Amino acid sequence: MSGTRSARASRRLASGVVALTLLAFAGWWWARPADAAPSDAARVIARMRTAATNTDFTGTVAVTWRAASGAQKHATVDVRSAGGVLELTSTDNRVVLDENGRTFVRNDLGWSSPVSEPPARDKPAPDARWQLDLRHTQALGRPVTVIVARRADDAIAQRLVVDDASDLLVRRDVVDRDGAVERSFRFTSLVVQPTTAAVPVQAPTATERNAKAVRATPDGYHAPDRLGAGFVLVSRATASDGFHLVYSDGLFSLSVLEQQGDLDWDALPGVGIDTSVDGQHARLFVQPLGSVVVWERDGMVFTCVSDAPGDVMGAALTGLDPDSSVVDRVVDYVLGPFSFD
Repeated sequence: MSGTRSARASRRLASGVVALTLLAFAGWWWARPADAAPSDAARVIARMRTAATNTDFTGTVAVTWRAASGAQKHATVDVRSAGGVLELTSTDNRVVLDENGRTFVRNDLGWSSPVSEPPARDKPAPDARWQLDLRHTQALGRPVTVIVARRADDAIAQRLVVDDASDLLVRRDVVDRDGAVERSFRFTSLVVQPTTAAVPVQAPTATERNAKAVRATPDGYHAPDRLGAGFVLVSRATASDGFHLVYSDGLFSLSVLEQQGDLDWDALPGVGIDTSVDGQHARLFVQPLGSVVVWERDGMVFTCVSDAPGDVMGAALTGLDPDSSVVDRVVDYVLGPFSFD
């Protein structure tokens, strides 16, 4: 049993690491807004998170991120949206999100459909934890609103640039504690007008996998209501591949997949950085628009994905299992010299 589950976990992570760039990228246009948005900045973010649903546009986006080695990496993504369908294409991957909320991913293995988690409930407002500063300027020859999210010590954690006319997010910078940009994307060209988003005929043939929302945590799993750094549980669901949790602090998100069984480390993608402490392993995958950390403890495999800065993600993980020394080691690993230096 554990062998089957470990293989399944490895395949899912291998596929997920490949597609994470575009899925996380798409999520910033295709996310549900917070339930409450009391400040001006929070209201701009709420409109931004639904703008792509109602806006036809085409554009090219430059993506930059700092790999675990410290090297700067770059990629280009073509974006199109029309009629409630969003399409993102890079050199090796393609993501299509349709008006029904279905997601399809194409890579060198063909088309697939990632597990679709149920909508988040009672998501915190963007300014519930973060201090948000707002100013107006110009970008791409268009009036824009710049929103800066600051940590409690006033250090910048994120900059968002939103097009005033369309409410589209045209730039996003995630910033580490030292003020350096960990990863960013920005439109280098943007045309807002009716267009045609090519929905591949093959996409609907991929098997859809939907997680089922549950109120109670199944036996054997762990689902704290709160994590560190102000993250609260907004979605709890079960699927064939395990137990799905989604946490949010109103601005960033952290998804957790818990799977019973042993992880086959050799079957994981080779692009991550590995560590071993007292026989316990963790692997970090630094992706253009998010980070993945995977480890196992006492017959449970944890896969965590977040778009937050490294220090924020590390602080959130401390609440996942407070009694686990493995989590402490993973946090040290995420924040240590092998992560975002």
